[in-house]
Amino acid sequence: MRIDGTHNRRLTTKHTDRAPAWSPNGRRIAFSRYSAATRSSDVYVIGTDGHGVRRLATRAYRPVWSPNGQQLAVGAVVARGEAIDIVNANGSGRHRLVSDGFAATWSPDAKQLAYTGSIIDPDSGGTTGGFVAIVNADGTDRHIAFTSPEKGMPFDPAWSPDGREIAFKREFFTGGPGEIWAVQPDGTGLRKLTANGEHPGWSPNSRELVYAGFDASEDYRIYIMRRDGTHRVSINSHCPKRRFCGGGTDPVWHR
Repeated sequence: MRIDGTHNRRLTTKHTDRAPAWSPNGRRIAFSRYSAATRSSDVYVIGTDGHGVRRLATRAYRPVWSPNGQQLAVGAVVARGEAIDIVNANGSGRHRLVSDGFAATWSPDAKQLAYTGSIIDPDSGGTTGGFVAIVNADGTDRHIAFTSPEKGMPFDPAWSPDGREIAFKREFFTGGPGEIWAVQPDGTGLRKLTANGEHPGWSPNSRELVYAGFDASEDYRIYIMRRDGTHRVSINSHCPKRRFCGGGTDPVWHR
């Protein structure tokens, strides 16, 4: 879909596909495909023309490309807990990055990744909160950039192309819609960008973000806003009969 909401085109059908990630060269899209038969997700890639679909990683979800397009970080489906793996773009060389997270985003120079994870109560085993952490691409030198001070979770991290901030969805266990926040990699500058939003993604120049959220009529839409959270505009409100885009999720911006 173009930035003005026109020229929508469906690439896959008859499957539950989510979390698209556009390759840096613009030729392929990685995505998660859920299977009801296995009750699990696998990561696939497909050409932007809708051809050449193939499975890249089993028991994996939410892929994100490295800036050079040679690797992807994926959430790993594990028996207990959470994990993030790194896999080569051809599906080889899969290895564990961290064992305490579920969604990642690469820094623009590919030297680090930011990721979200859960805080688990050691006694009850329940989730009491979450965090955003930074780690080197080899899994070393982990540090926390954000920890939820209340019962809630951060999701959907997105590192800005200029490297200055990490946007993420902040969800509260008390209910209500999620909010989009941003924090600097060193943990400073935490700020709220908008209420009622999720799946943030940066524009190539870092001046705007695209995200999904509900409007006043509780219709789910794709929006664009400025980096400071102002000038929120729906880009798919005029979709003909709301076909293909009226219920769109997980938006991703391409150069």
